[in-house]
Amino acid sequence: MVQRIPETFLSMTEYMNSFMDPLIEEAHTDLFSNMTAVRRAPVCKIHSVEESKKFKLPKDLFYEIKFNAAEDTEKDIGSYEPEVGDLIALTDFRPKSIDDLDRPTRFYLIA
Repeated sequence: MVQRIPETFLSMTEYMNSFMDPLIEEAHTDLFSNMTAVRRAPVCKIHSVEESKKFKLPKDLFYEIKFNAAEDTEKDIGSYEPEVGDLIALTDFRPKSIDDLDRPTRFYLIA
């Protein structure tokens, strides 16, 4: 359970840290509510992934990702063009429910 945020703080750091747990909880709840609709989520196929010119270890892990054109996607699932701020599940299969992402034999990454 998330603790109540106090009305006064001893420092700016204490103030900023007081919002960390509620922010994480809100993000978790929002993520979960969107994951339950995974079978209706739009899809696209990745053509290639390469390191960006801005790629610099250890923190700047930028990649250039190229997607197949919309007409190359399967007709029955529609097409999708990613936008800034989208949350993407990278898989090698089309999940039909949230349970499909919770199987030890199927792996996915959130990007």
